[in-house]
Amino acid sequence: MTASDEYPAASSRFVLHLAKLVQLLQRYPELELEAFVTGVGQNHRIIKLGAIYSTRGDKKAAALPSFHAISGVDVRGSFSGKGKISCLKVFTGASKKTLTGLAALGTSDQPSELAQETAEQFMCSMYLPNTKISEVGNLRWLFFKQNQTLS
Repeated sequence: MTASDEYPAASSRFVLHLAKLVQLLQRYPELELEAFVTGVGQNHRIIKLGAIYSTRGDKKAAALPSFHAISGVDVRGSFSGKGKISCLKVFTGASKKTLTGLAALGTSDQPSELAQETAEQFMCSMYLPNTKISEVGNLRWLFFKQNQTLS
């Protein structure tokens, strides 16, 4: 049982606030908004958008929606055995090319070649950090061969 199973309302509020934060950070340069207030009454906190944006930079801010979509919109990850923390580690160390490609996801009807390549590289890096393998099929083949060797 996870926290979201035990406290579904709290989990859905967390996801809603996270989604709002992602949207605000993506649009930070065009907004005249310095902080995001979350919570109710005495139980609230102020999240300073400027500090987060300047620490992450415009490329990471632009790629945040894709990161959020790939890593899952809940506390559970979208990929087997990989949650938000695993995805965040890869995202934090991502190259400018990868961030540019991730930022391009969802900006047109069909993803560009760069967007497809970088999303696939991102997923490979989640399962095998610092890998040169950039295609999911090749990574699956590597894992299959390793399992056959162990059998």
